[in-house]
Amino acid sequence: MAPLLVIGLDGATLDLVRPWAAAGRLPVLAGLMARGAWGPLRSTVPAATFPAWTSLTTGVNPGRHGVLDFSERVPGTYRVRFVNGSWRRAPALWTRLSAAGRRVAVLTVPATYPPEPIDGVMVSGFDSPLTTAIDGYPQRVIRTEFIDHLEGSGRVMSYPRAAWNAWKLRQLTGTSIRDLLSEGKAMHKNQGLKWSQVALAANAPMLTKATMVDGRAEVGILPTGQVVGVIEELPTVGELIERIIAEADATLTRLQGEPG
Repeated sequence: MAPLLVIGLDGATLDLVRPWAAAGRLPVLAGLMARGAWGPLRSTVPAATFPAWTSLTTGVNPGRHGVLDFSERVPGTYRVRFVNGSWRRAPALWTRLSAAGRRVAVLTVPATYPPEPIDGVMVSGFDSPLTTAIDGYPQRVIRTEFIDHLEGSGRVMSYPRAAWNAWKLRQLTGTSIRDLLSEGKAMHKNQGLKWSQVALAANAPMLTKATMVDGRAEVGILPTGQVVGVIEELPTVGELIERIIAEADATLTRLQGEPG
């Protein structure tokens, strides 16, 4: 049996890939498309990364495999928790291949944490939690020296840093100390957070701002759902407005031409 290689690109839809391939910016994908078969596929409902990848690897829909989103509400509370590969209720392709005596290598496929025993190699996806030192919850971050330092510092250093971030957050948002304390009490009561988690809660927004707004990549905070792309591909506000107007005009023209 010849080896089979499957490469998945999350979010690489054909409306992006085709023009970039035609422009010579994706020569490898352009070559694969020229020599092989390709076409649009219907996504899952909901059309999100975790349920879509899990359906791809199991062959069943989200209602059967049980992975519906990145997170879910904790029953009986208003808290949310991350979903990972342990929620999957159907065997994946690599599980079946291993059972059939085939060696497999699975590298960073979404919704594959924790890694499962297979005949081969498995490196779990970005649902792997890396640190709880930011705000007490497992946060998916980029491993940097800053994150290592944050994890290595004990309570003596982490709480003063959290207090300083809370103060900066107050200055940035204009929130009063009274409102901050009230919000902390609400987080402790309604979300079931420990007081240590409440104390660290201001770290996440300030570190996210440092990475995503101030451009300090060494901080390494990349919240779930954020997309990092090529800066030159980001349109200006004017271009976005022109695009929206053009799409609206095209839609109105199409609707006027349809029989009533």
